[in-house]
Amino acid sequence: MYGDGVLTGYLAKVRADAAAFGAAKAARRVIGFSRVTGIETLAEEERVTAIRGVLRAARHLLTASPGQNLFDRVGDLLVSG
Repeated sequence: MYGDGVLTGYLAKVRADAAAFGAAKAARRVIGFSRVTGIETLAEEERVTAIRGVLRAARHLLTASPGQNLFDRVGDLLVSG
């Protein structure tokens, strides 16, 4: 009924929405009221590094083009520090 272009466009929109939701959720969990226990128990220097990494990943999810490998690129960003 629909062509491949419709499916491709729809999946791109779903991928972009998922990236934006993930970014908002991650940022909220490190700077909001419902913080992640694992990060809160780290030593000060490690906690700051972890929070910066999460915020860097969230920014990338919000600003990068939402291609099929977006989440892999975010993983690489977190590993590289």
